Amino acid sequence: MHGMIGTGTALVDAGLKVHVYRNLTKGLWSIRHSGRVIAHSPKVVLMACTMRVREGGRQRAIRDGQRNVHAWIEGMSCSLEVSDSLTEIGYNPFRGPTFTSRPGFLPVYEARFVVLSDDGKAYAVL
Repeated sequence: MHGMIGTGTALVDAGLKVHVYRNLTKGLWSIRHSGRVIAHSPKVVLMACTMRVREGGRQRAIRDGQRNVHAWIEGMSCSLEVSDSLTEIGYNPFRGPTFTSRPGFLPVYEARFVVLSDDGKAYAVL
């Protein structure tokens, strides 16, 4: 787990507990640590992941019809290449209160690894 992740001027130490969400404006993944965005990256790999959704933010998104940052994946940043079987996962506040697998839309709460890819999609080793 040695190494760095991220691009640009800010790099993130592997092994750091972070929250990652899709930044729709930048088209990148935002990496947050201790409440502050510390980097943006086109691809991020996390291990020991938990999916988090704040229900109040979800309800605001539904009420206003506009997305806001209320859901993210929490995990340890890592520089590993994941070659295990990957399942696409996603989150849509208008479909339900949890991250879900694709296809099938079964709830996903945790994953061993999550690959947040440069095509804007997330893939998990469940």
